[in-house]
Amino acid sequence: MNGEKDWKIKKLFNNTGKLLKQVTPGILVDIPLLLIRGIPGSIIKEINKRKPPVVNDLHPLVILIHGTGVTSWQWGVVENYLRNHEIESAVVDYDSTNSIKDSIRHVQDQIKNICQSRDRNNIILVGHSQGGLISRWIYNESRANTTSYNIIKNFSLSAPQEGAPVCKLRNKVMKYLNRTSNISLYDMEPSSEFINEYKNMCVDNDSFLTSGKLDFVGKESALWGHDDESRKYITFAGHYYPAVDYNMWHYFIIPHIKNEFDSNNNKM
Repeated sequence: MNGEKDWKIKKLFNNTGKLLKQVTPGILVDIPLLLIRGIPGSIIKEINKRKPPVVNDLHPLVILIHGTGVTSWQWGVVENYLRNHEIESAVVDYDSTNSIKDSIRHVQDQIKNICQSRDRNNIILVGHSQGGLISRWIYNESRANTTSYNIIKNFSLSAPQEGAPVCKLRNKVMKYLNRTSNISLYDMEPSSEFINEYKNMCVDNDSFLTSGKLDFVGKESALWGHDDESRKYITFAGHYYPAVDYNMWHYFIIPHIKNEFDSNNNKM
Protein backbone atom coordinates (compact mmCIF):
# COMPACT_ATOMS: atom_id res chain seq x y z
CA MET A 1 0.00 0.00 0.00
CA ASN A 2 2.77 2.40 0.92
CA GLY A 3 4.51 1.61 -2.36
CA GLU A 4 1.39 2.59 -4.32
CA LYS A 5 1.08 5.81 -2.30
CA ASP A 6 4.73 6.70 -2.92
CA TRP A 7 4.24 6.01 -6.63
CA LYS A 8 1.26 8.41 -6.79
CA ILE A 9 3.21 11.12 -4.96
CA LYS A 10 6.17 10.62 -7.27
CA LYS A 11 3.95 10.81 -10.35
CA LEU A 12 2.30 14.02 -9.11
CA PHE A 13 5.52 15.85 -8.36
CA ASN A 14 7.35 14.58 -11.42
CA ASN A 15 4.73 16.61 -13.28
CA THR A 16 5.21 19.69 -11.10
CA GLY A 17 6.39 21.77 -14.03
CA LYS A 18 3.36 20.95 -16.17
CA LEU A 19 1.05 21.66 -13.24
CA LEU A 20 2.65 25.04 -12.50
CA LYS A 21 2.59 25.95 -16.18
CA GLN A 22 -1.18 25.56 -16.16
CA VAL A 23 -2.14 27.12 -12.84
CA THR A 24 0.33 29.90 -12.04
CA PRO A 25 -0.60 33.22 -13.67
CA GLY A 26 2.77 34.87 -13.51
CA ILE A 27 3.23 37.41 -10.76
CA LEU A 28 0.70 35.70 -8.47
CA VAL A 29 3.45 33.19 -7.72
CA ASP A 30 5.34 35.96 -5.92
CA ILE A 31 2.53 36.32 -3.38
CA PRO A 32 2.77 32.85 -1.78
CA LEU A 33 6.54 32.91 -2.07
CA LEU A 34 6.68 36.17 -0.12
CA LEU A 35 3.79 35.78 2.30
CA ILE A 36 3.86 32.12 3.30
CA ARG A 37 7.60 31.59 3.01
CA GLY A 38 7.59 29.23 0.10
CA ILE A 39 5.31 26.47 1.34
CA PRO A 40 5.00 24.99 -2.18
CA GLY A 41 8.77 24.83 -2.55
CA SER A 42 9.19 23.51 0.99
CA ILE A 43 6.65 20.72 0.45
CA ILE A 44 8.28 19.64 -2.79
CA LYS A 45 11.71 19.85 -1.17
CA GLU A 46 10.60 17.49 1.60
CA ILE A 47 9.13 15.06 -0.93
CA ASN A 48 12.35 15.19 -2.95
CA LYS A 49 14.22 14.06 0.18
CA ARG A 50 12.28 10.81 0.03
CA LYS A 51 13.66 10.06 -3.42
CA PRO A 52 17.13 8.64 -4.08
CA PRO A 53 19.64 11.38 -4.91
CA VAL A 54 20.53 11.99 -8.54
CA VAL A 55 24.14 11.04 -9.19
CA ASN A 56 25.12 11.83 -12.76
CA ASP A 57 28.49 13.10 -13.95
CA LEU A 58 27.37 13.40 -17.58
CA HIS A 59 26.57 17.05 -16.81
CA PRO A 60 28.27 19.51 -14.45
CA LEU A 61 26.98 19.65 -10.88
CA VAL A 62 24.48 22.52 -10.56
CA ILE A 63 24.80 24.56 -7.36
CA LEU A 64 21.80 26.73 -6.44
CA ILE A 65 22.24 29.97 -4.44
CA HIS A 66 19.09 31.56 -2.97
CA GLY A 67 18.26 35.26 -2.71
CA THR A 68 17.54 37.80 0.03
CA GLY A 69 15.08 36.95 2.76
CA VAL A 70 14.69 33.29 1.82
CA THR A 71 16.62 30.05 2.25
CA SER A 72 17.15 26.93 0.16
CA TRP A 73 13.41 26.11 0.22
CA GLN A 74 13.24 28.57 -2.68
CA TRP A 75 14.67 25.86 -4.96
CA GLY A 76 12.21 23.04 -4.18
CA VAL A 77 10.50 23.27 -7.56
CA VAL A 78 13.75 23.81 -9.47
CA GLU A 79 15.34 20.76 -7.83
CA ASN A 80 12.43 18.79 -9.20
CA TYR A 81 12.93 20.20 -12.71
CA LEU A 82 16.61 19.22 -12.59
CA ARG A 83 15.82 15.78 -11.16
CA ASN A 84 13.43 15.09 -14.05
CA HIS A 85 16.31 15.80 -16.44
CA GLU A 86 18.71 13.63 -14.39
CA ILE A 87 20.88 16.64 -13.57
CA GLU A 88 22.66 16.46 -10.23
CA SER A 89 22.25 19.53 -8.02
CA ALA A 90 23.12 20.91 -4.59
CA VAL A 91 21.98 23.94 -2.60
CA VAL A 92 23.85 26.31 -0.33
CA ASP A 93 22.51 28.47 2.49
CA TYR A 94 23.84 31.75 3.79
CA ASP A 95 22.62 34.61 5.99
CA SER A 96 21.32 37.16 3.48
CA THR A 97 21.34 39.93 6.11
CA ASN A 98 25.15 39.97 6.27
CA SER A 99 27.39 41.97 3.98
CA ILE A 100 27.45 40.45 0.51
CA LYS A 101 31.22 40.02 0.67
CA ASP A 102 30.88 37.95 3.85
CA SER A 103 28.23 35.85 2.12
CA ILE A 104 30.48 35.37 -0.90
CA ARG A 105 33.20 33.85 1.28
CA HIS A 106 30.69 31.68 3.11
CA VAL A 107 29.22 30.37 -0.15
CA GLN A 108 32.69 29.75 -1.58
CA ASP A 109 33.54 27.56 1.41
CA GLN A 110 30.32 25.58 0.92
CA ILE A 111 30.99 25.11 -2.80
CA LYS A 112 34.45 23.78 -2.01
CA ASN A 113 33.05 21.35 0.57
CA ILE A 114 30.28 20.16 -1.77
CA CYS A 115 32.75 19.50 -4.59
CA GLN A 116 35.05 17.59 -2.25
CA SER A 117 32.27 15.52 -0.68
CA ARG A 118 30.81 14.58 -4.08
CA ASP A 119 34.15 14.24 -5.80
CA ARG A 120 33.07 16.68 -8.49
CA ASN A 121 35.15 19.35 -10.21
CA ASN A 122 33.02 20.85 -12.99
CA ILE A 123 30.09 22.91 -11.69
CA ILE A 124 27.47 25.38 -12.84
CA LEU A 125 26.28 28.19 -10.56
CA VAL A 126 22.69 29.45 -10.50
CA GLY A 127 21.97 32.38 -8.21
CA HIS A 128 18.79 34.37 -7.66
CA SER A 129 18.68 38.07 -6.68
CA GLN A 130 21.46 38.65 -4.11
CA GLY A 131 22.47 35.06 -4.85
CA GLY A 132 22.91 36.07 -8.49
CA LEU A 133 25.38 38.76 -7.44
CA ILE A 134 27.21 36.20 -5.33
CA SER A 135 27.34 33.63 -8.13
CA ARG A 136 28.60 36.10 -10.72
CA TRP A 137 31.27 37.45 -8.37
CA ILE A 138 32.50 33.93 -7.60
CA TYR A 139 32.44 33.07 -11.31
CA ASN A 140 34.57 36.07 -12.23
CA GLU A 141 36.92 35.60 -9.29
CA SER A 142 37.47 31.96 -10.26
CA ARG A 143 38.54 33.03 -13.74
CA ALA A 144 41.23 35.25 -12.23
CA ASN A 145 42.42 32.87 -9.51
CA THR A 146 43.13 29.16 -9.22
CA THR A 147 40.39 27.22 -7.42
CA SER A 148 39.85 23.57 -6.57
CA TYR A 149 36.75 23.52 -8.79
CA ASN A 150 35.95 24.61 -12.34
CA ILE A 151 32.90 26.82 -12.94
CA ILE A 152 31.64 26.01 -16.42
CA LYS A 153 28.73 28.48 -16.54
CA ASN A 154 27.00 31.05 -14.37
CA PHE A 155 23.31 32.02 -14.32
CA SER A 156 22.23 35.20 -12.50
CA LEU A 157 18.45 35.35 -12.17
CA SER A 158 16.77 38.71 -11.43
CA ALA A 159 19.99 39.99 -9.85
CA PRO A 160 20.49 43.77 -9.40
CA GLN A 161 23.69 43.96 -11.44
CA GLU A 162 23.71 47.77 -11.15
CA GLY A 163 22.04 47.86 -7.77
CA ALA A 164 18.32 48.14 -6.97
CA PRO A 165 16.72 51.57 -6.41
CA VAL A 166 14.06 49.83 -4.31
CA CYS A 167 16.79 48.98 -1.76
CA LYS A 168 17.73 52.64 -1.47
CA LEU A 169 14.07 53.59 -0.99
CA ARG A 170 13.56 50.89 1.62
CA ASN A 171 16.65 51.97 3.52
CA LYS A 172 15.40 55.57 3.60
CA VAL A 173 12.03 54.45 4.94
CA MET A 174 13.72 52.33 7.62
CA LYS A 175 15.90 55.27 8.63
CA TYR A 176 12.82 57.50 8.87
CA LEU A 177 11.24 54.88 11.15
CA ASN A 178 14.44 54.87 13.23
CA ARG A 179 15.18 51.30 12.27
CA THR A 180 18.28 49.78 10.71
CA SER A 181 18.27 47.89 7.41
CA ASN A 182 20.28 44.77 6.73
CA ILE A 183 23.85 45.37 5.59
CA SER A 184 23.15 43.54 2.33
CA LEU A 185 20.39 46.02 1.44
CA TYR A 186 22.86 48.89 1.74
CA ASP A 187 25.29 46.88 -0.39
CA MET A 188 22.63 46.59 -3.11
CA GLU A 189 21.95 50.32 -3.36
CA PRO A 190 22.97 51.75 -6.76
CA SER A 191 26.49 53.21 -6.62
CA SER A 192 27.20 51.65 -3.23
CA GLU A 193 30.80 50.75 -2.49
CA PHE A 194 29.98 47.10 -3.11
CA ILE A 195 28.12 47.66 -6.40
CA ASN A 196 30.96 49.83 -7.74
CA GLU A 197 33.49 47.13 -6.83
CA TYR A 198 31.16 44.47 -8.24
CA LYS A 199 30.97 46.22 -11.62
CA ASN A 200 34.75 46.40 -11.77
CA MET A 201 35.08 42.74 -10.79
CA CYS A 202 32.31 41.26 -12.96
CA VAL A 203 33.55 42.07 -16.45
CA ASP A 204 32.52 38.78 -18.07
CA ASN A 205 30.13 38.86 -21.00
CA ASP A 206 29.19 35.19 -20.92
CA SER A 207 27.06 34.89 -17.78
CA PHE A 208 23.42 34.01 -18.47
CA LEU A 209 21.10 36.73 -17.19
CA THR A 210 17.34 36.82 -16.66
CA SER A 211 14.83 39.45 -15.59
CA GLY A 212 11.10 39.60 -14.98
CA LYS A 213 8.95 42.07 -16.90
CA LEU A 214 7.33 43.07 -13.60
CA ASP A 215 10.49 42.69 -11.52
CA PHE A 216 11.12 45.49 -9.03
CA VAL A 217 14.84 45.15 -9.72
CA GLY A 218 14.29 46.42 -13.25
CA LYS A 219 15.31 44.84 -16.55
CA GLU A 220 18.05 47.39 -17.25
CA SER A 221 19.80 46.63 -13.97
CA ALA A 222 19.33 42.85 -14.07
CA LEU A 223 20.64 42.55 -17.64
CA TRP A 224 23.50 45.02 -17.24
CA GLY A 225 26.60 44.38 -19.28
CA HIS A 226 25.09 41.88 -21.69
CA ASP A 227 24.26 42.29 -25.39
CA ASP A 228 24.06 38.63 -26.42
CA GLU A 229 20.38 37.75 -26.76
CA SER A 230 21.13 34.02 -26.53
CA ARG A 231 22.36 34.61 -22.98
CA LYS A 232 19.39 36.70 -21.82
CA TYR A 233 15.86 35.70 -20.92
CA ILE A 234 12.91 37.92 -20.03
CA THR A 235 10.42 36.00 -17.94
CA PHE A 236 6.79 37.03 -17.62
CA ALA A 237 6.43 37.99 -14.05
CA GLY A 238 7.96 39.26 -10.84
CA HIS A 239 11.09 38.97 -8.79
CA TYR A 240 10.65 35.49 -7.28
CA TYR A 241 9.06 33.84 -10.30
CA PRO A 242 12.37 32.38 -11.63
CA ALA A 243 12.16 29.91 -8.74
CA VAL A 244 9.23 28.19 -10.49
CA ASP A 245 9.12 29.47 -14.09
CA TYR A 246 8.55 26.33 -16.16
CA ASN A 247 9.28 27.89 -19.57
CA MET A 248 12.48 29.60 -18.49
CA TRP A 249 13.95 26.45 -16.96
CA HIS A 250 12.83 24.00 -19.63
CA TYR A 251 13.48 26.13 -22.71
CA PHE A 252 16.42 28.25 -21.55
CA ILE A 253 18.40 27.20 -18.48
CA ILE A 254 18.26 23.40 -18.68
CA PRO A 255 19.10 23.31 -22.43
CA HIS A 256 22.10 25.54 -21.69
CA ILE A 257 23.17 23.23 -18.86
CA LYS A 258 22.95 20.25 -21.22
CA ASN A 259 24.47 22.16 -24.18
CA GLU A 260 21.26 21.59 -26.14
CA PHE A 261 20.06 25.20 -26.37
CA ASP A 262 18.56 26.26 -29.69
CA SER A 263 17.91 30.00 -29.97
CA ASN A 264 15.23 29.30 -32.60
CA ASN A 265 13.22 27.42 -29.98
CA ASN A 266 13.82 29.89 -27.13
CA LYS A 267 10.34 30.86 -25.92
CA MET A 268 10.85 34.22 -24.29
